[in-house]
Order: sequence, then C-alpha cells, then structure tokens
Amino acid sequence: MQGLVSVMIPCFNGENFVQKLFDSFLEQTYSKIHLILVDDGSTDNTREVVLPYVERFKKVGIELEYIWQENRGVSVAINTALKRVKGEFCMWIDSDDFVTPDHVERKVNALVGNPKAAIVRCQGICVGESGNYLCPLGNEEKVGTFFEDVMLGFEACTPGLYMVRTKILLDSLLEKSIYPHRQGQNLQLLGAVTYKNETVYIRDRLFYYVVRKESSCHKIWDAIKWKTYMDGVEDISLNTIGRMQDIMSHEYYHVFSEWIQLKSAITRMEGFYGYGIEGLDVEYVEHVLVRWLGNDLGKDARKKFIWGADFKGKAVEELLDRVMGIKISGYVDSNYAKIDGAQSPDVLNVQEHYVIVPLYVHQDILSKLKEKGFATKDYTYPNATLMNDIRDYNIK
Repeated sequence: MQGLVSVMIPCFNGENFVQKLFDSFLEQTYSKIHLILVDDGSTDNTREVVLPYVERFKKVGIELEYIWQENRGVSVAINTALKRVKGEFCMWIDSDDFVTPDHVERKVNALVGNPKAAIVRCQGICVGESGNYLCPLGNEEKVGTFFEDVMLGFEACTPGLYMVRTKILLDSLLEKSIYPHRQGQNLQLLGAVTYKNETVYIRDRLFYYVVRKESSCHKIWDAIKWKTYMDGVEDISLNTIGRMQDIMSHEYYHVFSEWIQLKSAITRMEGFYGYGIEGLDVEYVEHVLVRWLGNDLGKDARKKFIWGADFKGKAVEELLDRVMGIKISGYVDSNYAKIDGAQSPDVLNVQEHYVIVPLYVHQDILSKLKEKGFATKDYTYPNATLMNDIRDYNIK
C-alpha cells in the first residue's frame, strides 16, 4: 500500500516494556503505520497489555495487528510477520526499544526523496533501562561496501536504525523468508537487502536502543555459551550468503565465505579474553588460533613478541603456550616505561622478531611497525588484514 509503513515487532514477555515502544508510535508525526506484533509464546501478561492499544492506535489512524504463536524464536516470529506486511515501506524493531516522534516521517521522506535508495539508516542512542545515556549507536567506520560491513560486523545491525522498501526486501529473500534460527534475524534481513542496493543516511539520532540486564544478548555467559553463540552466528552468516550465491560471482562468493570465517575467528578470540577457555575442546581453540594466526607461526624461527602487555596480550600468551606450545620472548608496548615487564618497541627488528598484535589496537602501532620495515608477513593483526583484503578486493 503506497505510503504505508509496516512495522514488524517480535515480542516475548514484553509486559514491562512494550508500552514504551507503543507510546512512541502514538506520538508519531506520520500516521500511515501498520504495526505487526508477533507474541512469541509469552508467559506473562503481554497480551493484556497489547490489546487495549488496538483501539488507541485506531483513533490516530494506525493499525495494530496482534498475532500469538507458540514459542519458536525470533526468526520464526519475523517470518510470521513477513507474511502480514502490506506497506510500501517496512521496518522491524525490538519490543523493548523506542523511537523519536519524527522517526517514521523522516525515514519515509528520505526514501521518497531518494527513489534509487532501497534502505534508509539513521543513528541512535544506547540507553539503560532507566533511560540513562550509555553511548551513541550507528557511527561506525566504513570498511567495505555496506553489505560487507553488515555481514562482517563492522556495521550495527540494530533493527530500529533501518527502514527498507518492502518489495526490494521481499524480492531479496529466498521464498520471502529468513533461515529459522534462535538468533541472527537482523543480520539476515539486512544482508539480503543491502547487497547491491543503495542506502541513504540520516545523520540524526532517531532511535533508542535499550540495554536490559535480562535481555538474552546481555546475560553473562561462559565459554561454552560463547562458542554456541558464535557457531550460530557463523552458521547464519554462511547460510545468508549461501542463499544469495546465485546473484554473486563465483569468485566473490568464495572470497566472502573466507572473510566470514576469518572474522568469526577474530570475534571468537575476543570472546576468550572475557570468558576464558576452561571447559572448551582444545582442538576447537587450536582451530580458532590457526584461523587467526596461520599454520606456520610455530615454524617461524624468529622470536615472538606480543605488542601489548595488558590482559589481552597475556591472554594471547596463555593461549599460544597452552594450546599451540608456542613460547613468546616478551612484550613490547608504547607505554613500556609504565608497565612492568614491557620493553620499548625500539628493540624490534624484522630479521629477528615476529610481532603478534592483539585484536583491537590503535592504528599508529601498525604505522610504527611499517616504519621499522615490518611487512604483513612479519606480524599478525587480523582485523587490519581483513580490512585491507576487503578494500583491496573492492578496488580491483
């Protein structure tokens, strides 16, 4: 329907927060809105909270459709909602978030004013449950194409940031649905619609992402749960591009599959800093290390130095020693004078040393290594390697 915006809202046990979202839609300056709330088997009073809003929305010209289903996960809830979408435009949002009063109008105007664009993206704000400001959302560095950044985690997939043209979204999805999984629905929807489609940006913050302690994605995990989660992310990512391989070149599909697996290894390594490796299969950890550092690190006769003597550097040392039997010769650090056990980077030379750089570092470290004659084969910093590969591939 021309000008209508369909909003998909998966919800589970939302009695304590869905009102905030609904109230923000009641305040919209644009009223051609069709809300589709899919109650994914809530065991609280979600239904009793939602149903009175049907009449309240009707009075301001907004349609609210309530659908209950047995609990099957958020991706199945999205697939249920996709069958009900009827607007020219479509967006999806979590039931515990909320938007500014001009959110819908600004996005509709952006798409109407940019007929070649398939997606509009705003910026947002992360807030706590009490409404306290935490951080900005949606100003990430661009590494590759928008599609590549979404699929590799360099671009926020937070649903309330986006609105899309419904026809393009549905045409982009195999059988007009996403792969049913307990996670990854945002990645799948954005991965499909961003491939070779233009995006228009709104630089203002029109969306509030609420960080709740009880949210499934913010609960404290252990190493086993982390592995399970990352297995799911990698599975979903590969499945998403697998569904799209008919519209990709053979070369690009295989290169991108490699990128996904490398980024997965990088992210898994980052998780080990927080969750440790106790209880994990050593072969699994070794596989991740090899994916990150390569097969030949142990064969390199040069002394191994870790750049960074903080907990990340020490975690990498422990993993190398316990899992791969590789001993490091020491640490170098830009702040060596203030850190016990760290040496000045001036001791490094490319003939005698190989440098392992923990995952998130300042770019000037790589510049310093290059100034001393270190090439890519003389150090490892996987995020930089991945970014350079993406940039180089897109330039060719």
